[in-house]
Amino acid sequence: MCDFRILAQNADGYVVHCNNCKTIQIAFGTTLLKVSAEKFAEMKQNVLLECQYRYAAAPAKDIKNIFIPADSDMMFCLTYKELTKLEALFTQASALFETYSILEYI
Repeated sequence: MCDFRILAQNADGYVVHCNNCKTIQIAFGTTLLKVSAEKFAEMKQNVLLECQYRYAAAPAKDIKNIFIPADSDMMFCLTYKELTKLEALFTQASALFETYSILEYI
């Protein structure tokens, strides 16, 4: 049975960590994923890089033309606005996850 700890939550979704199975659950829009901590870190990096690239390229804000690999057979298809919301969610979740990891290690 999962024992979830909320890492981040907003109107668009949430990121939680299960203390028992050591996985991270990501809900965003209509998508729900369960990934490892390593995969979450990889996804966060992809989102950050895509945000930087799209900002520099002055993107079309309302076109779903941004693809973020989520799993081996799944991707997020986002607008720039959705991408920035996902980036904020991932940044908050990552910071709290790292804090919890340090506190549990001590």
